Amino acid sequence: MTKTYLISTVGISLLRNALPVESRGSLFKIANLVEAELDGEAFALVRSAVQSAEKLLAEADRVTVKRLSAELNGVLSYEDEFETAPQIHHVLLITDTHVGRVAGEVLSEWLMARGMSADSWAIQDLRTAHLDEFRGALSSLVPDLVQRIEDAEDTGWRVVFNLTGGFKGVNGFLQSAAMLWASETIYVFEGSDELMHIPRLPVGLNTDQIMEEQFELFQHMAKGREITVEQARKAGIAGSLLLEVDGKATLSEWGKLIWQKAYSEISGSRLLEPPHEKIIFTDGFRRSVKGLSGERMRQVNRAVLAHARFLNGKPEGQLKANTFKQLTGKSKLPSTHERYAWSDGGAWRLYLHQDGGNWIIDELGPHM
Repeated sequence: MTKTYLISTVGISLLRNALPVESRGSLFKIANLVEAELDGEAFALVRSAVQSAEKLLAEADRVTVKRLSAELNGVLSYEDEFETAPQIHHVLLITDTHVGRVAGEVLSEWLMARGMSADSWAIQDLRTAHLDEFRGALSSLVPDLVQRIEDAEDTGWRVVFNLTGGFKGVNGFLQSAAMLWASETIYVFEGSDELMHIPRLPVGLNTDQIMEEQFELFQHMAKGREITVEQARKAGIAGSLLLEVDGKATLSEWGKLIWQKAYSEISGSRLLEPPHEKIIFTDGFRRSVKGLSGERMRQVNRAVLAHARFLNGKPEGQLKANTFKQLTGKSKLPSTHERYAWSDGGAWRLYLHQDGGNWIIDELGPHM
């Protein structure tokens, strides 16, 4: 059975449709506000919308559910294309607002009540009221989004974006992301019953060459560090990839998105140098990865990057594709720990040990 990791953007359609027509404009006015910005009247409006939405969903048939919620219209229309119920993990991408969080809760509860796996994912500062906050939120979204997609695909899930609901600004950006990363995008046109499928782009990006040539510079900026605009110009980096402020430049939200894709392609061509100063490769490790296919080399680089995230105190990804744990016994000494590289077609691991404050990666080898 195909497993689908379905990322759905969430707007206010369900809560709006649950209110009387004369109250819908008031909900729209507070859609971009966080909890601290709401007054008692606004809270009462949202509570009323939630109670009405939950009641309507509980009593609705499948056709009515589609009419009530744009998000569920996409979800149910996707399900309708399968002869038997597909295995779906739902990720509801919500705005960082009170209305967004509440809408996500109502939708996730309805999905879980039907026996579906679902969770809400709020992106910090993801609001459409202020351009600077919005661009910053999209920029911070990129690495987490790519990691979720890669972790899902590594564990056998097919990633699909459902952009039937949500907000136009968010969906425009995610449509571009989906055409680079996801298996496909789905959405239902308003007033239509037909589901449209948009596949991943089958072509490379013409930015790959400049990113390959300026790999260290892009890697530096991808960590949130600035360079001078003059440096960027001399390196031949397109302005659309940069966010320039007071003579300094770092990657824009589009730059980060495209860099992540180029990085994935480059990481399949060779072993990349350690992404953290406390990670050291032995000569034995370098020899052990020679001759790997592009996909296997990409998985090795991804596992090393996961260890760098671990050293930086960051979560390694919801699906734990790069599990890290201590070894039992002494058969792999000097290695004391292992980190998963891949588990399909024979499980292979990175074997490593700690020396002082550094982590030494000893070799890539089959699971013992």
